[in-house]
Amino acid sequence: MNNKPLLVANLLGSKASRSKALIAEAKRLSQINIVLNQSLDQQLAEHIYVSTLANGLLTLVVDSPAWATRLRYMQPTIIADMKKYAISSEINQIKIKVRPADHIKAKKTPRAKRELTISHESAEIMQESLNAISDPGLKASLSKIIRHAKSKK
Repeated sequence: MNNKPLLVANLLGSKASRSKALIAEAKRLSQINIVLNQSLDQQLAEHIYVSTLANGLLTLVVDSPAWATRLRYMQPTIIADMKKYAISSEINQIKIKVRPADHIKAKKTPRAKRELTISHESAEIMQESLNAISDPGLKASLSKIIRHAKSKK
């Protein structure tokens, strides 16, 4: 039995390997991404990446709806620019998906309730304003806030 380790390059490069096709597609999409970035301003290019290209439909992923809107207005120009290059000449249509960069968030931990306080001076001003209020519900709520502020002092 031969226990000699195989090179990863040999495993990935074998004709029977499905990974060879995946690697070729990843390289193709990477090259299309480079061509795309050349046709966009740098600020916009930082928020976009190529997802797929199939049957003339280029799928782009952006990290916010604002960038997606901006990109939608540029679609005709982008398609025309992409057709100039052999690698992306088949593009007829662009589909834009929004996927925020922070889409995978850690589980939120509950925050402790922060106690709201008002200053004694504010409570005095509110007390003086209480006489001018005619709405009974508002008057009761304001009285409750004032009592709470005075009890904290």
